[in-house]
Amino acid sequence: FDDIRGDTSPQNAGSVLKRFKTIIRWSKSRGEIKGSACLDIPIKAIGETQSARERVLEWDEVALLWKQIETSKATPACKICVQLLILTGARNSEIRESRRNEFDLDKKVWILPPDRSKTKKQIRRALSDKTIELINLLDLIYGLDREFLIVGDKKGSPITTHSINRFVQRMNAHIKLPPFVPHDFRRTISTRLSEKEVMPHVTEKMLGHELGGVMAIYNKHDWLEEQNHAYNLYWKEISETISDIH
Repeated sequence: FDDIRGDTSPQNAGSVLKRFKTIIRWSKSRGEIKGSACLDIPIKAIGETQSARERVLEWDEVALLWKQIETSKATPACKICVQLLILTGARNSEIRESRRNEFDLDKKVWILPPDRSKTKKQIRRALSDKTIELINLLDLIYGLDREFLIVGDKKGSPITTHSINRFVQRMNAHIKLPPFVPHDFRRTISTRLSEKEVMPHVTEKMLGHELGGVMAIYNKHDWLEEQNHAYNLYWKEISETISDIH
């Protein structure tokens, strides 16, 4: 837990301890173990309680981060992975563990299969022109015959969440903004596009959320054209803000 706290954050250490306790209590209730000293460790002894996050990056903050990523000496895989997280609003694991064959660049669509979806249902996302540009760059560098979109250090494995989190922390340390984590990119794209009058049902589809109420039952439309417009609008705003930064 001390290593987790040192490598990531006190909140992550507390979150991992909380999950361990849940597993141990389940095992104890099944009679598989009698107990564990882990249950006696308070979260404050090794970290902090994970609080509900509200961080939303401003346009200039996203632009500063993008510029810092571009000038970084990290691997292209690591840099582009974070850029795709920013551009798509997808979950960390959805991008990191994505297979190359999930992306149809001609149709400009990314189809996430149910077995990789948090909702256990297929998610279809539109691909913006900038996202396609980045995927083409990955293809050029790493070849078309790879399994994973983002290759990791180990052959045949995806890039790790640890690599991405550490990279984002390093970028944040350089630009010295209020702390943020990769998951905050999801809240950012939804909020900023809502300010640009993109409809909530479109941003919800972009995030891979299920729609609520009657729409969840009867409306299976993915609004791919509207998604594509929103994604391209998002990059347009980011790129214009980058141009304004001297």
